[in-house]
Amino acid sequence: MPTYKQKLTASKILENRGKSVSKAMREAGYSPATAKNPSNLTNSLGWNELMSKYISEAKLLKTHLALLKHKNWRARDAALDKGYKLLGKYTATKIAYEDPFENISDEELDKRIKALENSDYIKRYRKVTKSA
Repeated sequence: MPTYKQKLTASKILENRGKSVSKAMREAGYSPATAKNPSNLTNSLGWNELMSKYISEAKLLKTHLALLKHKNWRARDAALDKGYKLLGKYTATKIAYEDPFENISDEELDKRIKALENSDYIKRYRKVTKSA
């Protein structure tokens, strides 16, 4: 169940048309140290319950789809961004990508490409696709 401060923070955000969560938290009575890390609030069960009451995923999706056709997309994009953030739909997890060809020289890559182009598998594939 959302606390009084959580409800007050949400009303401050709505009242000021999407001001930062940190600023709204300070105005609602959270300490400056707590307000520096708004994810503690936005990841809480009470906050998620509160947001699901006022901002449904269905509404966000409907707006998101309409955004693709809307002329003033920047304003709606900003509103959607805030909505998804409030619902905690963005992930803080970074995805790591390792390039398997990072330590291979251009010459070595060229050799591998030529070997693939001359392989029996590719030759058969080319014959099949030409006849189709």
